[in-house]
Amino acid sequence: MNEPFSLIDLSGQTLRGYQFGKVIGSGGYGKVYEATETAVDRQVAIKVILPQHASQTEFVQRFEGEARLVAQLEHPHIVPLYTYWQDESGAYLVMRYIKGGSLREMLNRQGAISLAQTFRIVEQIGEALHAAHEAGVVHRDIKPDNILIDERGNAYLTDFGIAKQLNRPDALPEGDLIMGTFAYLSPEQIQAEPVMPQSDIYSLGILLYEMLAGKHPYAGLPVNLMVMEHLQTPLPILTQERADLPEPLNGILKHATEKTPEFRYANTPALVEDLRSALAMVSTERMRVRVQTTGRGVESTTARQRKSPKTPEGRNRYAMLQNVRKFWIEGVLENSLHGAALIELGMKSSSLAVDNPWDTILRRPDGMDETLDADAQILDVFDQLNGKFLILGDPGGGKTTTLLELARELLFRAEMDDEHPIPVVLNLSSWGEKQSPLPEWIQDELHLKYQVPKPVAVKWVENEMLLLLLDGLDEVAANLRDDCITAINEYRSQHGFVDVVVSSRIKDYEALTNTLQLNGAVVIQPLTNEQIDHYLATLGPDLSLARDLLNHDANLRELAQSPLMLSIFIMAYRGTSRDALPNFDDIEAQRQNLFSIYVQRMIGRRTQNAPYSQEHVLRYLSWLGKQMQQHTLSVFQIEELQPSWANEEQMARYKRRVLIYNQIGSHIFFGISTYFFGTLFGLPLWVFFPIFLVFATIIAWMFSTHAWKRNILHIINAGVIGLAWGASTWIAYSPTVGIMAFFISLVAFSGYNLGVANAYRSRGGDIDHIPIVEFLRFSRKSLSFRSFATGFVFGSINSGLLFYLLLRNDFHPIPFTIGIIVSGLLYMLPLAYQNALASGEITMRTEPNQGMRATFAFANLIAGLTFSTSLVSLVGGFIAGVPLGQLVALLLAAGTILPYINWMVNGGIPTYQHVALRQVLKADGDIPQNLSEFLNYATSLILMRKVGGGYIFIHRYLLEYFAKQYKPMPAAAGD
Repeated sequence: MNEPFSLIDLSGQTLRGYQFGKVIGSGGYGKVYEATETAVDRQVAIKVILPQHASQTEFVQRFEGEARLVAQLEHPHIVPLYTYWQDESGAYLVMRYIKGGSLREMLNRQGAISLAQTFRIVEQIGEALHAAHEAGVVHRDIKPDNILIDERGNAYLTDFGIAKQLNRPDALPEGDLIMGTFAYLSPEQIQAEPVMPQSDIYSLGILLYEMLAGKHPYAGLPVNLMVMEHLQTPLPILTQERADLPEPLNGILKHATEKTPEFRYANTPALVEDLRSALAMVSTERMRVRVQTTGRGVESTTARQRKSPKTPEGRNRYAMLQNVRKFWIEGVLENSLHGAALIELGMKSSSLAVDNPWDTILRRPDGMDETLDADAQILDVFDQLNGKFLILGDPGGGKTTTLLELARELLFRAEMDDEHPIPVVLNLSSWGEKQSPLPEWIQDELHLKYQVPKPVAVKWVENEMLLLLLDGLDEVAANLRDDCITAINEYRSQHGFVDVVVSSRIKDYEALTNTLQLNGAVVIQPLTNEQIDHYLATLGPDLSLARDLLNHDANLRELAQSPLMLSIFIMAYRGTSRDALPNFDDIEAQRQNLFSIYVQRMIGRRTQNAPYSQEHVLRYLSWLGKQMQQHTLSVFQIEELQPSWANEEQMARYKRRVLIYNQIGSHIFFGISTYFFGTLFGLPLWVFFPIFLVFATIIAWMFSTHAWKRNILHIINAGVIGLAWGASTWIAYSPTVGIMAFFISLVAFSGYNLGVANAYRSRGGDIDHIPIVEFLRFSRKSLSFRSFATGFVFGSINSGLLFYLLLRNDFHPIPFTIGIIVSGLLYMLPLAYQNALASGEITMRTEPNQGMRATFAFANLIAGLTFSTSLVSLVGGFIAGVPLGQLVALLLAAGTILPYINWMVNGGIPTYQHVALRQVLKADGDIPQNLSEFLNYATSLILMRKVGGGYIFIHRYLLEYFAKQYKPMPAAAGD
């Protein structure tokens, strides 16, 4: 007996050349499958109608009517029908497959939608409905489930199964049937009165409210009460739900959902036009608030008046917004080289500077180009292209400036709307290092560049809470750019609703095989001769020679078409004699000469009392430029210095220094600890320890180069301690006890040394890599009964064993028991506190080397907590009857070595490594003594910019210029 069709899953089967995949929707009439049309390898969606419905004459007529209707209504935003058929197994409609899912899924996932995104959806669905209405068709079932969104954010109207064709004589009679979904029905549909285009406009008004408010206007009501609301009650006031929206939206919704059809909008274009005006009002208000800003910052008075967030999630969001603003807007955009050129000329940037003096072209995927108006805002383009586009231009042409101006406006939106995605600027240059999937790369960049804790970064990426501004596709290694585009496209296919803006040099992008799956591109045009001449004329007669040079040198004129190079040209050639300038036939040579003159002039401005000579400035910046180029970095942070930045000979010296520092520190603290342990048990450990310390340090220097040798070194160090214990017990007791003490110490301390090394490696550290230990904060949520119980048990057992050894000749059960209980109770408090340290919130890295200082501070915190456990447990020892002198000796013994162990694992070893690496690089003349002081000096020379706690060359061109100048110096003799 055949299984009923309603229970059959067609997944994996092939019918009429269609390979059925998974079910992507279902309802009372059947299912919708994802499928592949095997002949052309095209993905489609197939709506399958159950045979018990497909066999009904009336249903067949409706089914065929829907097929014909959709085929006739060809429109870019109506889901197209490819074919249909019917047989004994059911009926089948084959349609275009929209990958993004439905508007319902979008609303369930993110709640309220921004006004700009809502406008785009309503505009596209409004166009589709207008086309249907013009053809005499009323949809009758406008709801989020019947609007599909593709991976580019475009909206499509689907499911014309109950559409009404007006003035059709052969239309099927419907009697008193109510057709549609009650939550979106117009009053006339509920009352089974004739429908008209205004019926769809009513449903569209309900949908508009739901998109902007994040919930249905009559949410939570039973059907009977919802029907009464549709018939009698106006919609709730939208701005009471979202105060950030413009007041005219209330009037638009009222007009769209009037109870009487004649009072509603005459057509959907009228509704869309009113929405467009409301969106323009928001843009105008944004500009008005911008005018109110003070100083050079762009933080609005409205944003400053907002209350500080109270929740950890809110604080993380706020800190991230401030990080992006501090790094990129204040650090880069507001310190542009254009403004620096005016300052150098003694002019005020506010009086003559013109934002974006270059022309831009809007390029769509269909190949149509549109020249943008001179006053067009990049934010308007962002809205027009639904937040997914490419910024193209020549080197130095204003790509990054345009991207950052967009970031500034989006930050403003995000500060006003807590539901707005977080705009984050990321440089694609670092993607080439690991070539990981884009979500993993984004998480790593958030963690490393913005100090976002890993769990928070993962949540933001998985929940699509970010708006990605990806700068510098051209800075990815040339052989990896196509792969990078593939990674971005794969991310886009999985996260189609995330807004993504990418910038790239136009020639590098056009040379690639792959293309980005975005909605269009903004192409920044080179400056025209008229623009260059006009700009120079506004700067006064002091630049007459510069204008003359441009008129007589075609290479310079071509270079000056870039705003960056024009600014450098102004700063480099002002006051220079043309006779002193060499002529170049090659434009690249001209560019290099221009940078050389610029750098010389910038350094020459600070000759008196300059802390660094010109030779040292060039040396340090050329080394830095070379390293940043090799490691594909756009922003340099001092704490990111890694051993891989050293050459082979430097690496060997660095490893020796690290291990020697570790040896000296370890043996000093071990020596102090074992001395006091010796006093407790009457052993002369202090006599032997200095001798073995010198021996172990020599061994460390010899065993510093290979990992397997370093593991042997851990065992040798344990043997040094074992010799001290063995020799002492040999003298104090007997040779047998001495030999036993040696082997017990060897095994115990070998395990300790290897354990510390493994613990450090588990935190991402190694002698070849310096980790930044994440600074943790106390979190009440992380407190648990288990941490208290573990602390009590561990503290009681540990203290009990020590107290018993010290009281073995004077043991009293009752005070001893009370003592270890009290000791355990006291011990568990700092241990529970340490276990409750969590990486839940973002720190703002605003100072150079802040990450390494935080690592050092965290190591000190953990060491302090460890010492406190030793200190408080002594109270229990005093109750147990241990003499005070022995308690003090025990505190000095345990409270010396145990904090040092935790200090090393939790930040001490990275501190050793960082210090050793900088000493080696300084000895070879690659970096100065005070690196942050020098980088601040380079910033004052307008060669670099300070970006939060890091530094960036004023342009990629200048980084490449310095990288070419680097020449290795002879290594320092010895170490």
